[in-house]
Amino acid sequence: MALLDFDNEPAASVVFAATKRDQAKIAHDEATRMVKASPALNKRVTVLRNNLTVKSTHSTAEPLSSDAKSADGLSVSCAVLDEFHAHKDADLLNVLKSATGARTNPLIAVITTAGFNIGGPCFQLMRGAGEVLEGKTSDDSLFALMYTLDDDDDFTDPSVWIKANPSMDVSIPASYLEKELVQSQNYGGSMLVNFRTKHMNEWVSSSATWIPDHVVVQGDTIIEPNPTQPCWGGLDLASVGDITALTLVWPHEGGYITRSWFWLPEDAVEKRIQSTGSRMYQDFANLENVFITDGNVTDYDSIRRFVTGYHIEDGRVKYDSDALATRYKIEAIAFDRFNSSQCVLNLAADGINVAPFGQGFVSMSAPSKELERLMSEGRIHHGGDPVIRWMFGNVVLRMDPSGNIKPDKEKSGDKIDGIVSLIMSIGQAMTDQSKPQTSIPNNYTIRIL
Repeated sequence: MALLDFDNEPAASVVFAATKRDQAKIAHDEATRMVKASPALNKRVTVLRNNLTVKSTHSTAEPLSSDAKSADGLSVSCAVLDEFHAHKDADLLNVLKSATGARTNPLIAVITTAGFNIGGPCFQLMRGAGEVLEGKTSDDSLFALMYTLDDDDDFTDPSVWIKANPSMDVSIPASYLEKELVQSQNYGGSMLVNFRTKHMNEWVSSSATWIPDHVVVQGDTIIEPNPTQPCWGGLDLASVGDITALTLVWPHEGGYITRSWFWLPEDAVEKRIQSTGSRMYQDFANLENVFITDGNVTDYDSIRRFVTGYHIEDGRVKYDSDALATRYKIEAIAFDRFNSSQCVLNLAADGINVAPFGQGFVSMSAPSKELERLMSEGRIHHGGDPVIRWMFGNVVLRMDPSGNIKPDKEKSGDKIDGIVSLIMSIGQAMTDQSKPQTSIPNNYTIRIL
């Protein structure tokens, strides 16, 4: 407010910026509340929608779009750049700097917690600020305040928390941090990353095992799904000669009962033994939900037969009545739209409602976070599936600068296809259950009579 009205800057322009306009509005809304709470400011500042105006000096304060181009042409006297760790590049910061060139006493305030992208602009700014504070370099135009732990501090030690939380027990209770620490240690993954970056202000790599084994085994109890209850599926198709995974989920007491099935060609089993000496795939082959198919490529016909019952035999279409589609009420099966195949077309032709499902952060983050939450609460009932347990141990989480998450197949220690299919099935269930009862589904069904 001082830079809006008391800085003797004619036509002052204060902007609030972030990666998203909603985030930028948080600081702007706080300024608006200050005006409304102060009779003196109320007399001088006019509150409009997403705009504070001082008519006598033609000064304004407003939130800015995340697009750097939206700052072009502005003459900014003060810019507040929020959560800079979430910015992929420094474009917006640089544009804002350029926009202050005509001002006599401009200010750019960058406020942020730590993140995990050490290749991003925020880490580079923090490192440069640290060098100024240490006297290694000089920059009289920079004022830096960094509240974080020292390199040799143990983030689990409450006695050091005050370094990263100078208002501890004033604006944030130590008891809250203690509770968050316990949960982050118990459940790991993004919760641990979140605790260290948001509460300890540490830069932490997101490359860590996602959900610890002691959390996974909470779902070992076998609960049989109700065959008349709707369920949703996720199909992670192997590209050529690897594991294909299918998972179905049934809503159950605020969580899900899950069942997964796996297909892999026999050559993959032999290659695994030759390359690693491990006979784990052979052990998996003895499980009822694992199918080893002939040859060196995935047998999509066997998947179709298992799901719908339809298959080609001796040049004729035949039908098995004991297929999944006859045993369970499958509402939809999600599939990777960029890795689909004839298998998906066949399932659709057989009457299965198939739903394309993206593998990026936009589609995967919400169900991944929901799975993480439900796993921590013991609400995912996988029945002690050893393949699922093994795959959970392989998952390495990938996180974007905005905190969205998804499993990273490339960096994971080993196969995670079953976890991907589980996330897709939960995602499809969330999507369909959120639709109004009267809505028309976007997915499609093809039937060939």
